[in-house]
Amino acid sequence: MTLLDAPLTADHAASSPLLDVERLKVTFRRDGKDVDAVRDISFQLAPGKVLCIIGESGSGKSVTLRAIMRLLPASVRLKGRVALGGHDMLALPERRLDRLRGPLVSMVFQEPMNAFDPVYTVGQQISETIQRHEGLDNRAAMRRSRELLDLVQVPRSEERLNAYPHELSGGLRQRAMIALALACKPRLLLADEPTTALDATVQIQILLLLRRLQRELDMAMIFVTHDLSVGAQIADEVAVMYAGRFVESGPASSLLRYPGHPYTMGLMASSVGDKPPGALLEAIPGQPPDPAHVVKGCSFAPRCSRRIEACQDGIPPPVEIAKHHIACCIRQRS
Repeated sequence: MTLLDAPLTADHAASSPLLDVERLKVTFRRDGKDVDAVRDISFQLAPGKVLCIIGESGSGKSVTLRAIMRLLPASVRLKGRVALGGHDMLALPERRLDRLRGPLVSMVFQEPMNAFDPVYTVGQQISETIQRHEGLDNRAAMRRSRELLDLVQVPRSEERLNAYPHELSGGLRQRAMIALALACKPRLLLADEPTTALDATVQIQILLLLRRLQRELDMAMIFVTHDLSVGAQIADEVAVMYAGRFVESGPASSLLRYPGHPYTMGLMASSVGDKPPGALLEAIPGQPPDPAHVVKGCSFAPRCSRRIEACQDGIPPPVEIAKHHIACCIRQRS
């Protein structure tokens, strides 16, 4: 059994998954060599649940989201299976995918300033999406666009409809990006580090907004972040990603309280979290591995203070350390 082949929660087991990813592998070509950014990950997500994928930059989190939506360049090779709402996303032709992006799955990008077109107003870009997928005329689409801005709590929504992206603050741009992503009422929302560039106060507001909208609209959501404290506020389930693999996964209540993998422990020790002011943070030594150079055995072993010689023998198999809580660490087998 591979990591996350088993249901993430008991409720999950009782319902049919909205998203079923089996042995997803994403391979780039760099300097004439194949580079695996995502290596054989498998997981399921039930309707209405929030999965938070946590890891350092370069671990494969954003690539995983883009693979689900097929937003990667054509030169990138995708293997495995991504079943979303009964559709095989890796096998569908591009024209069919275009019709599914929006009503079935949508994404909130990390930097809305780059995601929005700078030469069109926010209202034009949201209404265009609505017209294309729902066939409304321009007046009705603009009315819906304003309702969406109201939904994501953008003040003076009528005025902001006619604003260009650069005329909005970072927090308002992010809210407008969320409104755009929700325009066609997606069943699955992918959020790619949507709070990274925001200050702490606005970050909390966006997190609370996403969680509220997710519950009110009964969406499933995958939230990508490198901050465990963010994951603790929004997730039902957590998957910790390192070097293209999931090294630990489980219900947020269990994983964040009783981490089982040394990498998860390192992320928690290096996060501010509930630490008192002035407390020292424990940085994880070393750097994440270059995806072009495959590490024999456990990919985290070169940075791990708990490594033993057996860590180099092969990729550690998943071990269930609590109900639906899985970690890939050889220490958990003893």
